[in-house]
Amino acid sequence: MISNGSFHRSGSIPLSAFVLLLLAAPLFIQPLAGAQEAGVRDAPSNEHRAIDFFVMELPDSEGDGFEPHIVAGPGVSGGEWLYIDSPTGIGGGQSGNLWISKDHGDTWEAHDYGRNALGSGDSYTAIASDGTIYYTDLYLWSSTIDTSKDGGDTWIRNPLATVTRVGDRQWLAMGPTVGTFPGAQSETLYMIYNDIPQGLVIQRSQWSSRGLMWTMGNHRTPVTSSVGSRDHFAVDQNDGTIYLPNKDGGGIAIYVSTDGADSFSRYQVLTTDEDVQNIFIAADVDDEGNVYLAWSTQEHVFLGVSTDKARTWSITRVTDTDGTRVMPWVTVGDPGRVALTWYDTPETNGTSDEITDADWGAYAAITTDALSENVSFLITPILDYVHTGGIRTTGTGGNADRDLGDFFTCDVDEMGRLIVTFGNDGDDGPGARKSKVMFAKQLESPFMKEGVGPVAFFENETHGLTVRVDASGSYDMNGKGISAYLWDWGDGTNSTGIRSEHTFERGGAYDISLKVINMDDMRSTLTRNITVTAHEKAGGGAVLYIIVPLGMIMLGAALYIWYRKRKASGGIEEVRVKGT
Repeated sequence: MISNGSFHRSGSIPLSAFVLLLLAAPLFIQPLAGAQEAGVRDAPSNEHRAIDFFVMELPDSEGDGFEPHIVAGPGVSGGEWLYIDSPTGIGGGQSGNLWISKDHGDTWEAHDYGRNALGSGDSYTAIASDGTIYYTDLYLWSSTIDTSKDGGDTWIRNPLATVTRVGDRQWLAMGPTVGTFPGAQSETLYMIYNDIPQGLVIQRSQWSSRGLMWTMGNHRTPVTSSVGSRDHFAVDQNDGTIYLPNKDGGGIAIYVSTDGADSFSRYQVLTTDEDVQNIFIAADVDDEGNVYLAWSTQEHVFLGVSTDKARTWSITRVTDTDGTRVMPWVTVGDPGRVALTWYDTPETNGTSDEITDADWGAYAAITTDALSENVSFLITPILDYVHTGGIRTTGTGGNADRDLGDFFTCDVDEMGRLIVTFGNDGDDGPGARKSKVMFAKQLESPFMKEGVGPVAFFENETHGLTVRVDASGSYDMNGKGISAYLWDWGDGTNSTGIRSEHTFERGGAYDISLKVINMDDMRSTLTRNITVTAHEKAGGGAVLYIIVPLGMIMLGAALYIWYRKRKASGGIEEVRVKGT
């Protein structure tokens, strides 16, 4: 079966059309390497707070918000470019979509790189260090690799890129070439895919910088014989180690190659009877070689971390509230700084395929301490509403809405910001094919790299109901300076300025927040709970005010003087004053 439903826009295609294409091949299963499983732990102290994102709809993208993928990479003219791709569907005669941004996602340009009569069932891009773009499309019996060395203006196509027939859900990744041999380039382009009769296949292009020449890895045998294998993979950008996670039997396994895909070792990540493939298990590697995996059991999102090349794992349940979560992805910035994204709804009365009246949002979890013993996350909406209805996680099977496809992705830009692309079709109904491609860029800390962005700080003093604040201790780690100081007094009022003051109408405790914005539109927020009182006295204690009429004061003074005179003459011992 086509497990991830790559042919989502084809018509009715008989199964015999595929069977005629199958080639007999030997099955191969690698032996299990020694591994130690860890128990699943909960994040001890998550923070739930909405942080700022820049969100926009890509131009001319209605109907194309199916499985969008984003990658930050070099541009051919220098600097960093952002690339977003999404498929257009088999049978439409059109290659997949590609948008490019050269200004960190503020504006986007669509690139039409030619018509492909076979269509685009699945798409994915990879970017080389010199800005070469590799774009893969899936069609009925193979995959194309289109290569552009001029920023997407012209392309060279390899229409038969896969080395075996009937590939499904192909992924691309660049990595340093491992080993030395004549004619090899410094970087290797890898492709993995699910060969329907054989299992998970990996191939590599090491001799052609245009993706025209390919060899099959793992001694020309599948990495695993599971025909349900189609999960994501990652390559260490320093030593070239390849990591292929997969739902394998009763849990999650990961296949690791340290020799450029010549051979693989298998390690167990997790043993469980739960469904952990909703839809793909995603992977990433940081600059120190730590490996990160993300998956969902529908109820919760999980993060797996390995610091020893996938031999042992620590696993944390990321989410801590009731809900349904599907299509998780993971990306990493500096070591330990990890972000996960997924579609989320608070509804729990069934699977994502069954809750057809649910409202969904795109969510993210960010941590700066994924390598610590006690991992905690900031969980925030990216866009709190993107879809109404079910979300199918069963590939082409079932009746649930599949307009969002099977995944959406995230990455980190050069400034340490989380960048995300996802689909947004609102309440258009199943099969309407009106999903739009969305782009989101994180604006507010915590960022994915250390030492970037502004830092909010303020001093405060209180005088009765008045609070005075001074934010001159805030600073910008980007070195360009703070452009705005925004105060939220916690009572529905706001102000601006590096220094400010505010008088509250009544005493109490208030959450006073400072948000600072730097010249790169990156933001940081500091919140303090401050108590104000109606009246204060130095040294503490209450002050009692008694209001006495002036006439009473004068009468009392006169009587006192009279009394003192009479007492001095011995004529009276006591005076009693009655009444007022």
